Amino acid sequence: MNVHSNDAEVHGSCTSANLAVLLVDVIASFNYAMCCFHKRSDLIKYLKHSISNLNNFSLLFCNPLGGLEIVNPGASHARNVGAFSYYFCQDNYDLLRNAIRFSLSFRMQDGSMLKDCFAYRLRAYSVCELKEAVLESRFDCASIWISKKNEVGSFRDTDYESSDDSNSETDANSGGNEFGPFTELVAPTEVPQSFNTYVVGVKLPESKQKRIFLFKR
Repeated sequence: MNVHSNDAEVHGSCTSANLAVLLVDVIASFNYAMCCFHKRSDLIKYLKHSISNLNNFSLLFCNPLGGLEIVNPGASHARNVGAFSYYFCQDNYDLLRNAIRFSLSFRMQDGSMLKDCFAYRLRAYSVCELKEAVLESRFDCASIWISKKNEVGSFRDTDYESSDDSNSETDANSGGNEFGPFTELVAPTEVPQSFNTYVVGVKLPESKQKRIFLFKR
């Protein structure tokens, strides 16, 4: 009876009036999630919602698409994973909307193809655009961290209808880590062919905010 009584008390306390979302120290928006917002206004709404759910002295990580190769329609990448081959294809780039359509296809061991099993369109925000949006959303500061892709393992044109999977890139023969170490982007830099990047927004305690303000003055 005591257990049942305690359970009833616990369940009775879980009402919509006293449920609250806990604040967090880190929000990680990876795998180009920010690029799903095709309208900048929607991106700003998300960023403002994010900062409202962060503790003081907390971080937001997000990674946009990057590199000259993202505007190259027809580029594809193949990997043989044993039971099937995986094809990642960049179908087109829309200059008006700065958006890219990607599709995923699979070739089975029996030769059959599953074409365009997944397709999605992302907006290609620049790191500058994303950093400005983070600051506009009331983050106290923001930085950009970049890792350039090595020559080995870069995108190449592939006809997945007739390509030989034995010649496709794999994790095993791509020369190890395809990207170099991350460094902070602080000086003017030409756009690499391909890179990974993170825009990091920082929310500081009020005391730290005042110090930064006084220092800037």
